[in-house]
Amino acid sequence: MKLGRKAVSQTVHMRAALAAAGEFLMPAGRDTIARFIASRQNPDGGFRGRTMESDLYYTLFGLECAAALGLPGLIERAHTFIASFHGGPDLDLVHSACLARCWGLFQDTNRLPVADRDGMLSHVERFRAADGGGYSAVPGAGTGSVYETFLGGLAYDALGRRVPHVLSYRSGVKRLLGVEQGWEAEATSVLAAAMMLAQAARVRGRVGPLTDILLSRRDEQGAFRAASRAPFADLLSTATALYALRRTGGETLADAGQLIDFIEGLWDESGGFVAMESAEAADLEYTFYGLLGIGGLVPD
Repeated sequence: MKLGRKAVSQTVHMRAALAAAGEFLMPAGRDTIARFIASRQNPDGGFRGRTMESDLYYTLFGLECAAALGLPGLIERAHTFIASFHGGPDLDLVHSACLARCWGLFQDTNRLPVADRDGMLSHVERFRAADGGGYSAVPGAGTGSVYETFLGGLAYDALGRRVPHVLSYRSGVKRLLGVEQGWEAEATSVLAAAMMLAQAARVRGRVGPLTDILLSRRDEQGAFRAASRAPFADLLSTATALYALRRTGGETLADAGQLIDFIEGLWDESGGFVAMESAEAADLEYTFYGLLGIGGLVPD
């Protein structure tokens, strides 16, 4: 058996990047973002997105931002809303992963009933591909897809559990990433997920080519487009690309100052972040990506 240093949890690494962004900001900036986050929390403890109703997807981003800025009161108030989903038996994979990641933000994991935890992860397994190697958006699919496989792994990681049948999982990741064609057509955020999967599964020789495609999508300011022919850079693509480069030990970007300027340019007067310059309103999802992008640039 080969022994080595234990890999750092994806969840731990991501939250460290978010926390680094919180520490990088000036106090006035942190306070402005904190007020925006608090303004999006409803009386039931959930966070809202584009409507006034609490939404599990946006609640995850609200809680991650609250944790990054050291706002435990907002996290505590969300407990009742999160607990109301129990094991999330009717959720799709995206929202099942959100639920697991929300629970992972509570320090006392004993607050998550064992039946709910087991039910939650059992439900995630419904999206395991038939070949056992990854996850798909559709239950019973023959093979997995990169982004859904990344989400499935995050769900387990957030709760401190290993993906079942881990050898099959790693073999499936290697098959997914072994495809030589079609990567240029994938969104930048999917390429970033693929890079992190490649590193985790130790798929030699795959991170470099994916990094090359990623770097080809930079604009004159150094920010990233969602696709090669996309007219403008956006915050989601830029944040996920920067984080993946940092996570995989990729190229050190010399123009960090310009990239900080790009991200701060999407910081809305409301205190939240918008997707791109033409976007109309800030929300918690893009506020999360604003912090993640900054965290990807802050020196260790």
